Amino acid sequence: MKIDCERCEYAQYKQWLEDWKETNVLVRQVMLEVHNSDYPGVVDIFNVFQKAGYVLFHKEANFIGEGKAVEVAWILLDADFQVPLLKNEDQHNS
Repeated sequence: MKIDCERCEYAQYKQWLEDWKETNVLVRQVMLEVHNSDYPGVVDIFNVFQKAGYVLFHKEANFIGEGKAVEVAWILLDADFQVPLLKNEDQHNS
């Protein structure tokens, strides 16, 4: 799913995730154009998507329109793929 809503992302990203869950829509890949990288709002977006099971796999500056946007993309992975590497290594050494 590609989302480019010209700065609405900061006000609406949580609602997107809630709507997808409530309507049983499984969005496996999200590409979002983040505008102006407002801090701390942009950090919140990244953290909320990560907590929802999404893993960042792409980011690219968008130089159209004065270069004030970044395109980022997440993919939804099973929780087993998100186990921290060190924790995973400890399990193998046990």
